[in-house]
Amino acid sequence: MISAVNGALRAVRRVLPERRKVCVIPPSGAGSLGDQAMMEVVRRVLSARFGLEASFLYEPRAITAALGEDCRHVVLSSSKVRFAQMAMAALGSSHVVYLATDTLDGSYSPHIVNAWLRFIEHAGRAGAKIGVINFSFSERPDPSVRDRLRAMSGAYFSVRDDVSLARFTQSTGQTAVLGADIAFLLEPDITSPNAARAAGWAREQRRQGRIVVGVNASGHTLETMRGKGVSAYVEVLRQWLAADTARAVLLTPHDFRPTPIGDVEAAAAIASALREGFDDRVEVLSPPFSAWDIKGLCAHLDGVLTGRMHLAIAALGMGTPPFSVAYRGKFEGLMRHFGLDGGLIEPEAFLDCSYTVAALEAYTRDLPNRRAQIIPRLPDMRALAQRQFDWFGEV
Repeated sequence: MISAVNGALRAVRRVLPERRKVCVIPPSGAGSLGDQAMMEVVRRVLSARFGLEASFLYEPRAITAALGEDCRHVVLSSSKVRFAQMAMAALGSSHVVYLATDTLDGSYSPHIVNAWLRFIEHAGRAGAKIGVINFSFSERPDPSVRDRLRAMSGAYFSVRDDVSLARFTQSTGQTAVLGADIAFLLEPDITSPNAARAAGWAREQRRQGRIVVGVNASGHTLETMRGKGVSAYVEVLRQWLAADTARAVLLTPHDFRPTPIGDVEAAAAIASALREGFDDRVEVLSPPFSAWDIKGLCAHLDGVLTGRMHLAIAALGMGTPPFSVAYRGKFEGLMRHFGLDGGLIEPEAFLDCSYTVAALEAYTRDLPNRRAQIIPRLPDMRALAQRQFDWFGEV
C-alpha cells in the first residue's frame, strides 16, 4: 500500500511544473533570534546561490519569523487539512530540508523530531531530495530518534561542529558532512532604533576608555539554576563592575519568547538590580530588534557573556570573544572551530559566584589574545558554513 502511494506521488511530481522551491522545516517561529538568523541565511543563500525560493513549513499556531523577501511561510493547520498541506509542500519542492539545530537528538521533543523525520522520509520516497542540516548532537540522544535516524536512507546530513559529527556518526551509523553553523553567513546590519541606541551607548562607553561586555541570561540556562540564576548573574556582575571602573555592561536578550524560555524579563531584572551603584555603566537592550541588529551590535562590544549559542556565533562572527554558559553539549564544538580553550562554564558551576568571577576575570584579561585568535579563522568558518549548502547544486 505504501509503495503504491509513493509511486502515485512520484507520478504526480513528474507532471507538475519545474520546482524552484525548497521546503524548509525551521526549528521554531518568531521569538528566537538564533532561529531567525539561520532562516534568513537559508532564504538568502538559496535565492542568491541557486535561484531557489525557500518555503518555510511551520508547526500549527506558530508565528512566522520576520525575514527578507523571496520566501514563503506556510503555517500548518491543526486539523486534517494539515496532511494535504504537507503533501503539497513536498510535491511542490525540489528539496525538503530540516534545519535541525539543537533539536535533532530529541532532547527537547522526540515526538516532534520523529514526526518531521517521517515527513522527510515520505518526501524522499516521493522523489524529493532530502536533507538534515546545521545540527548539533548530544552524547545521549533519545532512543526513538536515534533508531529512526539509523534506519533512514537517501538523506544528506551535515553537522555544525566536529564534536557533534563524532557523536552523530557513532550513534546512528550515518555519514555526515562537517560544516560550521550557517549563522556565520548572516550579514550584520543595525536597522532597529533600539539597537542603534545601544550601539551608540557602547561606543560612548568605549570612547571613555571602558571595556563593554554584552551579557545574556538565557531562559534555558536559568531553568537549570534552580531559581538562583538571576541573583547569581547580579552578584557576579556586581563584583566584576566593582573591581574596575573602566568596565560596562550591556544586558542583551536574544530570545523574545515569554519565560521560562525567553531572556527579556531576566535582562530587565538584572539591569534593574545593577542600577544602584553602576547606573552610568549599565544599559539594557529592549525589543524589538533582529538577528542582524545583534550581529552588528557585537562589533561595538569587547566581549559577550552568553547563555545563547547563537549570540556567541554572532559575537565570533564579528571577532568578539564569547564567554559562554554552556548547556546540552553544543558549545564545545563551536569553540574547537576556533581552537579556543576555556571560555565555557556549566550553569551549575556559575552559581558558585567566587569561581565564576575568577573565570570572568581571566577571560577579561585574555580578551585581546582571544580576538587575535578568532579573526584569522573567520574565512574558514564562512567556507565551512557554505559547505552545508553544496548539495543543493548536485545533479
